[in-house]
Amino acid sequence: MRIAVIGATGRTGLAFVEEAHRRGHEIVAVVRNPDRLSIRVERVERADARSAVELAAAIHGVDAVVFCVGPGPDAPHGIVTEAITSTIEAMHTAGIARLLMITATGPFTDGDAPLLRYVLKPLVQRILRAPFADLAAADAIVQASDLDWSIVRPPQLADGPSKGSYRTDPRWGLRITRADLAIAMADALEGETAVSRVVSVAN
Repeated sequence: MRIAVIGATGRTGLAFVEEAHRRGHEIVAVVRNPDRLSIRVERVERADARSAVELAAAIHGVDAVVFCVGPGPDAPHGIVTEAITSTIEAMHTAGIARLLMITATGPFTDGDAPLLRYVLKPLVQRILRAPFADLAAADAIVQASDLDWSIVRPPQLADGPSKGSYRTDPRWGLRITRADLAIAMADALEGETAVSRVVSVAN
């Protein structure tokens, strides 16, 4: 599969590229600054994730798009919402239907154990109100689209080696390694059961 990764220079994007390569997929890295790309890919395309025109040219000819743009500490307010809106428009222009997006479990409480739902998450949601609102809005935009979408929601991300497994019913899940998130992302992208579904994952 030829996969365009938007946000391939981030830690989650890089972890997914490594896992996708391990599975034999071809990667098109869509980045603002190619100099920051620290891993080999088959093709590099320079594009601003907020520009549908630039993205449409960058993703032309791929089979699927993986969206790894996140609301980092230095990112503009609303970056995820703006970038996913441009990505969906670009996919329509380029004739691509398959989209996988990463958001987070933090803004959502469906399926949570009571301690998470009523104690821990309300505290974190107050602290991270703006980035969580951005993720929730982007999540809703994808679900309302006519694409063959999948959304993967991880909890707190950790660096380090893969544990070799992940759970999709993470009622008590507080963390996941990026390596295991990448495995979950690749599984969701390759399978048909994750289409039009939200998949929450944790270690």
